Amino acid sequence: GCVQSRMDMPFSGDATSQSADSRLSKLTDREVTVLRCVARGMAKKEIARNLHIGVKTVEKHSDNVMRKLEIHDRVGLTRFAIREGLADAWSSPS
Repeated sequence: GCVQSRMDMPFSGDATSQSADSRLSKLTDREVTVLRCVARGMAKKEIARNLHIGVKTVEKHSDNVMRKLEIHDRVGLTRFAIREGLADAWSSPS
């Protein structure tokens, strides 16, 4: 009965079933930028240099992104970003 009907609803409110859009909307612009850089395989030092911020700040943004998206490693972040079309958002036009 009840359990089955909840199973049929894709968005029951738990974090695991939230759409990527709603998870992405929790991120600040800066966090999205850091996520894009991570997804492109950039090192924290390189991200810091490109964004003119400290490495500690990059780590803080990165930690916030992981917490908000409930993804706990760079590989997971990269997969998420690729799936959302963020990884190649900065690639130069061919």
